[in-house]
Amino acid sequence: MPPTANLQLGQMALALESGIWPVIQFSPVQLTDSKSGANISIEALEIGFSPARAIFGQPGATVTIVRPHVQVVQDLFGPRVTSFDLVDDPNGGPPTVQVKEGEDAFPAVDISQGGIDLSRAAQPQQMRSDNDWLIYNLETSEQGIADIVEHAAQGRFSKLVIRDGTVDMSDSVYGLFRQFENINLEIGPTPDRRNTNGKFSATLGGRTMTGNLSRTVDDEGGSRLEADVTNIDFAAFLPFIDDATSLAAIRGAGALSIDVRFQPAGGKLIDGEFKIDLTGLDLRIADAYFPIASSILDISWAPEKGQFTLQDSALQIGKSSARVSGVFGLGLDPKFGPTTGIALKATDVRIQPDDMEAPAEPFDSMEFSGWSAPLYGALGIDRLIARKGEASVEATGRFDMLQRARASI
Repeated sequence: MPPTANLQLGQMALALESGIWPVIQFSPVQLTDSKSGANISIEALEIGFSPARAIFGQPGATVTIVRPHVQVVQDLFGPRVTSFDLVDDPNGGPPTVQVKEGEDAFPAVDISQGGIDLSRAAQPQQMRSDNDWLIYNLETSEQGIADIVEHAAQGRFSKLVIRDGTVDMSDSVYGLFRQFENINLEIGPTPDRRNTNGKFSATLGGRTMTGNLSRTVDDEGGSRLEADVTNIDFAAFLPFIDDATSLAAIRGAGALSIDVRFQPAGGKLIDGEFKIDLTGLDLRIADAYFPIASSILDISWAPEKGQFTLQDSALQIGKSSARVSGVFGLGLDPKFGPTTGIALKATDVRIQPDDMEAPAEPFDSMEFSGWSAPLYGALGIDRLIARKGEASVEATGRFDMLQRARASI
């Protein structure tokens, strides 16, 4: 642990799990960090021993973290573990998040129509693109699993279990508070430590997502991380797609599969494949909702370019449908923050508002190139071409979604 961290273990007790396995329990447990202001409370830390696993050559210890409570602040500089209080508004308005800073003060950021201003920050700050954060989070996950395997190799423990955890997440950019409850995780390597398997679940807003993950190591020492998640609320990780103050939003839950590869010795990300099922989500425009259905969207990711390539896929929104393919690029504008470059091509395009009859013939194709600045709800249309027979329509422009103004964080 870093020198600024402090771990306090409560009373120790000895018990039998299921009347068979001996368990040493410390309760309660408190982990604080004076540098970040983090304050993680744990109801109990249990270390269980399985003689049967030891017989088969595995470490016999299982470490179980019972009901941990973690608080995280998410802003333009990424997620940070800290601590905060929710202060109720005496006038009945939304509560205020009161963050308790540690030795490292949170950087001041001003967000206005003219752009993002970091001049009030005490020290120079560097924003990251969404692609950079995705790389960081996946490489951190890879390193975390590799550490579990290393502990198993050294005979310290064979399995890690998290039971009934809670994570409070405050997004100061979009003004959102999310609470993940009933977080459960069980993960551990096989006896030869070439494979690591786990399963997890978490509840957000009454919706429970579940998933499985696996990590395999090849003969050259490279690793491959795979995960399948069902009933996932994409807005939990991409809050701008369901901004309550915006004219348009995407709501609901779908499914996600991740398959990424890492280099040996250091775990640098090489590439990735994603499979996404949007069936079950809804597109909200003002107060109207349009159900979304899709085939499995196959997306190839080139991390060093920040480029995502969507293979030809079927997509239906309400009564409108098309086959869509294209390329997305996640970047960063130093003035306006994270950006997305978009180049899409759609064929067999049938546009049918709910209050109109189906078109006699679909558009042969539509091509779109443009950009998006999610923080500002802006969509730029560099070129939009729709073709039908010998006729074509071309347009350029910009859309700005109406949303609540953001001042500073």
